[in-house]
Amino acid sequence: MLDEHITDEMLADIASEYSKGRRLFIGTTNLDADRAVIWDMGAIAASGRPDRKKLFNEVILASTSIPGIFPPVNFEVTAAGRTYHEMHVDGGTTNQVFLMPAGLTLGELDKTFHARVKARLYVIRNGRTTPEYRSVKATLPDIAEKAISSLIKTQGIGDLYRLYAVAERDGIDYNYIDIPTNFAAEEKSPFDNKFMRALYAEGYGMGRNGVPWKKAPPGFLR
Repeated sequence: MLDEHITDEMLADIASEYSKGRRLFIGTTNLDADRAVIWDMGAIAASGRPDRKKLFNEVILASTSIPGIFPPVNFEVTAAGRTYHEMHVDGGTTNQVFLMPAGLTLGELDKTFHARVKARLYVIRNGRTTPEYRSVKATLPDIAEKAISSLIKTQGIGDLYRLYAVAERDGIDYNYIDIPTNFAAEEKSPFDNKFMRALYAEGYGMGRNGVPWKKAPPGFLR
C-alpha cells in the first residue's frame, strides 16, 4: 500500500511545502535506545537522496508497527564512523503525541528568530479519555488485553497533561478533542471496519458543525 500511495509526485509535493516552511513530523520508538525519535519527513522528501522514497516508506511503516502485532523496522545508521542497526516500532510506545522537547521553550525560539509568534496547539486524540466498562474474563489473554488497553489510554491522557503543562509555561493556546462520550459504536475487534467508518462519520460531523475544542486536559479543573 505504501509503494502504491507514496509516489514520486507526492514526495515532490511534500518537498515543495517543506521549502515554504511547513513541517511534517512522524514519531517512532527506538527500542534499543528506549527513546522517541522524531523524523522530519519534509527534509527526507527534499533531500535528493536516491533512497529517499524507501526511507520515507520505512519511517511510516515503523510508526505503525504496534509491538507484538506487527514486526519492527530495522534502520542502518552511521554515527562517528560506526554503523549501527536500530529497531524501530510505533511511536506511541513512548509518546502518543508530541510538540517539542520539554527542555526547549518558546521563549528561546523567539530569541533565536527575533520574533514573537502567537502559538496555538490543537490535539486530536483518536481515543476516549473517560473510563469504559467491559467485563473481563478470568483468562490471561483477556486480562492482558484489558491491562494493555488501559495502559495505552492512561499514557495518552498523560501526554495531554504534559502538553498542557508546556502550553501553560510558554503561553500557548491549548485545545484538544477526543471521542465524545455519546459516541455509542463499539469496536468488536482491532481495525473493525464498521466501527472505523462510524467514527469517521462522527468526526466529519463534528468538523462540519464546529469542533468543540476543550481548553484543559480531562479531569483538570481550571
